[in-house]
Amino acid sequence: MMRREANITCQSNRKIPWRLSQPQKARQRKRLRGVDRVVDTVSAALERNGYTTKAVDRWYREMPREEEMLPKDKYTLFDKKEKKYRKGIHSTLHTRPI
Repeated sequence: MMRREANITCQSNRKIPWRLSQPQKARQRKRLRGVDRVVDTVSAALERNGYTTKAVDRWYREMPREEEMLPKDKYTLFDKKEKKYRKGIHSTLHTRPI
């Protein structure tokens, strides 16, 4: 039986705007709030059953919530190859299967 491999192309030839649009920023904030809700739900479920985990406790200690984050942290990623070590989330390479 032959194995079929997924073809992945990169869309590097598309134009990338130099900043995020307002709807893109809104979607990013919504994603970050969704992450906060998941962590809160997991923490509440564990507490209800009398458990705690180091991972959830560490998350609360180290990670800011969406409303506490600076815009720099919301809309950029660390990239060691960039001049200022930050890269906009809209300019990261997107791949999609064909």
